[in-house]
Amino acid sequence: MSKPAPLPWHARAALVSCTVLAGLVGLSTSEEMVRLRRLSEIEHVLPPNSRLPEALQARAEEVMRASLFGMQNSRMVVLGLLCLASTATFVAVLWLWLPLGLPRGGMLRLTSLAALGCALLRIVEGAQLAVVFRRMAIALIQAGGAELRPDVPLVVQVARTLVVAGVFAGLSQYFRSPAARKLFTAGDPSSP
Repeated sequence: MSKPAPLPWHARAALVSCTVLAGLVGLSTSEEMVRLRRLSEIEHVLPPNSRLPEALQARAEEVMRASLFGMQNSRMVVLGLLCLASTATFVAVLWLWLPLGLPRGGMLRLTSLAALGCALLRIVEGAQLAVVFRRMAIALIQAGGAELRPDVPLVVQVARTLVVAGVFAGLSQYFRSPAARKLFTAGDPSSP
């Protein structure tokens, strides 16, 4: 059995970025699951905002809490699946880094599918949060806070979702490509 050849920079960059992104998404997702599970015990679901008057901050808090309670079960399912997908991606990428003499072809396929799953689930999770932020923005505008630009958090949430899902989708395509297959399976042991 031959030792795999060192990977070129673009393969290492894809592995590092996928590892970091999957780890961060998995961590933030599990943290959000804990917060959502203890939603009734949390005093403030929104961080304090010095730009908002107290009445508007209280209204935003009320709307956000009600919105999260309304989608608590479906959100827990999506977050749980996203946590599992990001964990699978993280483990599969680590396996690609250090194959321990086993074939990497299967792990390459798993990495591609898990990263695609992360992209799709991140879009669903981002859409759920976009609904929450949209409701909050509407409530703030109706309460007289239109000059404070309450729609900015919604735009930031949508942009964040698009960036994370886009990176996961791009990494999925990279790991599915013939060039990646050739690179990662070059030193694989032959099948018996």
